[in-house]
Amino acid sequence: MELRAYTSYARTRDPIQFWRSTHGYEVDYLVGGRVAIEVKASRRASLRDARGLVALKEEGTARRFILVSENPTAARSEGIELLPWTTFLRNLWDGRIV
Repeated sequence: MELRAYTSYARTRDPIQFWRSTHGYEVDYLVGGRVAIEVKASRRASLRDARGLVALKEEGTARRFILVSENPTAARSEGIELLPWTTFLRNLWDGRIV
């Protein structure tokens, strides 16, 4: 809902879609075809939780890949950003996500 609220408020007109590969990998949100976002309700999310993001990254269609979770600190691994949900929301509303 926060993504929809932001894109409406910012008038970006970027569609928010769900993505699924032919092999069954999924990504929760694909915003404007550029930003892929996976959300996990986990305190210790890792790249293992980002299989859908990795699969989408291999296709080369999106430019940015974000895994949002309850992790206490931000990190980056293999081109995927791991963001605490509080950091994600702050960056979203500051215009640094979409």
